[in-house]
Amino acid sequence: MARFSRIATIPYKTLYLVSVLITMTRSNQASVPMADMLQMLQETQKFLQSQITNKDQEIAELKKQLKNFETVLTGTEGTLKTLQSQNATLEEDYQNLIADSEEMENKIRQLEDVKFALEEEVKQHLEDLAKVDEEDLIIKKRFDDFETEKEVLKKELSRAQEKSNAFEQWEAERQTFKKELDRLKTTIKASDELEYENEIIKKELDELKIKLKAMNQLKNENDALKKKAISVLTKANDTAQDSKNDVSAYKDRVKELKTVNANLFTKVEERDYKNHNLNKKIESLKTSFDETKDRHQKEMVKVSQLTQENANLKRSMEQGISKNEVAAYRTRNKELEKMNDELLDKLKAQDKTIHDLNARMNHLASPMQAGRPRSVQDPRIVQRQVSSYNQFVTSPQVAQSSAEQKFNAMKAHYKQQIQVLQATTHEQKTKIDNLSKTINDMKANFRNATAVHQAQLDKVAQLTQENVNLKQSLEVSAQLIVNQQSTRKRSASRDSQEQVNQVKEARMTCSNVQ
Repeated sequence: MARFSRIATIPYKTLYLVSVLITMTRSNQASVPMADMLQMLQETQKFLQSQITNKDQEIAELKKQLKNFETVLTGTEGTLKTLQSQNATLEEDYQNLIADSEEMENKIRQLEDVKFALEEEVKQHLEDLAKVDEEDLIIKKRFDDFETEKEVLKKELSRAQEKSNAFEQWEAERQTFKKELDRLKTTIKASDELEYENEIIKKELDELKIKLKAMNQLKNENDALKKKAISVLTKANDTAQDSKNDVSAYKDRVKELKTVNANLFTKVEERDYKNHNLNKKIESLKTSFDETKDRHQKEMVKVSQLTQENANLKRSMEQGISKNEVAAYRTRNKELEKMNDELLDKLKAQDKTIHDLNARMNHLASPMQAGRPRSVQDPRIVQRQVSSYNQFVTSPQVAQSSAEQKFNAMKAHYKQQIQVLQATTHEQKTKIDNLSKTINDMKANFRNATAVHQAQLDKVAQLTQENVNLKQSLEVSAQLIVNQQSTRKRSASRDSQEQVNQVKEARMTCSNVQ
């Protein structure tokens, strides 16, 4: 089969020449020299061998180009697989970033819930403190009223004590007067002679009776004052007992407030501890976020490097394809020019050979036409020879058209290979564009996640600042309460001093009136 396939590629001129030689040797074996036939056969064999060698070289070059294309396609497939694996890794990292962002959002929601609970507790404690302040004001007001009433009662009690002491002194004087009166009576009974003195004593007795009436009146007033003082003292004792109960209740309330305040400070310390832990968590989240950011930046650098390498590979492939195409076209043009030159040389040699053969045939036909019978000049043989001659004449054109067809086929094959490579390159470019778009989307998502995380950090910082401000406001309110208490004590002391001064002025007025 290989022989027949190679024979099929032999030019028609050579086959015609061989057939003519064979017919000539058969028709007139004595007229053609054997050396010429051998020389012609050797030339034909050399020509056929050169044709076969050229075809083998063309086949080897085509195989070599096919191997080069297969190598390029294998490298392109490997690069595509690498890009696909890198794309899968980037997608996995993107999913991990999304999961980390969701976890951070959940933690921030939990922190917001904790902050809301702390704010509610602080509001409740502030309301309790306001209520306690109101109750404290009421109790202090009542206590001040009780203190004022107590001072008034003390003053009245001192006045009653002074009056009681004066009454006792007057009673002692009255007893002395009674004793003197009894002594005077005994003196009057003993001595009736002293009428003048008796009259004087009667006068003194009348005066003493008047004084006694006044003293009885003073005694009645003193009894009334004693009763009033006893009622006032009873009322004062009851009021003092109530005030003691109120003071004990106030002390219990103060103890409760101290307990609440201690619990509040405990909760504040717990809140500070929670804020400290929260700050630690935020620092750890910042550290993990920075690590994730650094890892993502490294991955972005890798992706940019891979993109640059892919662009360089694409550029080198395009440059390599164009160079290979230009080199192939140049080589093929040189081969075609060489083939055209060889064909022209062969056509010239064949024209010369045909011219020699025609001259020889004419030379041989001139003696044959005289002595050969008519059957030799059969019209079918002549027609066959004419058709063979026409085929022999048109065989260079057929060979040239077959060479052009082969060149066009190879050109179409190269164009098809180039289109396949362009399609592969376009697919790779599309994949690279998609990968770049995915990377840009990941960058945008990463920027959004960074912005959200920064906003959350700002919010946490704001909450921490609000907690600090709340703590400061609590301290300021406690200081204000202490200042108010000291102010109330000073005002109460001033009021008590004013009341003492008023009592002194009233006492001085009473003494002046007496």
